[in-house]
Amino acid sequence: MKKLLTLFLLTTFLSCVTYNYMPDNYGVVKGWGYKEIPPSQVTTSGATFYTVKLSTKSYSIGGKIEDPDATFYYNTLMQEFGWFKKTNGNWGAEYNAERVKDGNVYFDLKRGVAVYMYPKGTFGVFKATLDIPTEED
Repeated sequence: MKKLLTLFLLTTFLSCVTYNYMPDNYGVVKGWGYKEIPPSQVTTSGATFYTVKLSTKSYSIGGKIEDPDATFYYNTLMQEFGWFKKTNGNWGAEYNAERVKDGNVYFDLKRGVAVYMYPKGTFGVFKATLDIPTEED
């Protein structure tokens, strides 16, 4: 009985722990980090418009990704937040689904992508690339 109780307590505590790979200055939802950025700072020219700085690494966000891959990553973000496509093409969700916020860039560093939600209701998808330190760093 003691072993069963210990197993139950251990699984309860372990299931409550989440792996948060982002520092405190970023929000994290379902594995996607996010940060509020004004649209005037987002550029589609290919230049880096934001840098995600972690404790040991940094990632540059910039370089627009075009369709069909852009729509693929946008759909992936929405589905991971709990949204689904209806038959008429609109998005629907259960009551507990996370909402994406306009004016935020959502980035998944494992996939190497970032999705920016423009305030006008559209989106842009960009590359998130690992910055390789130089000898001067």
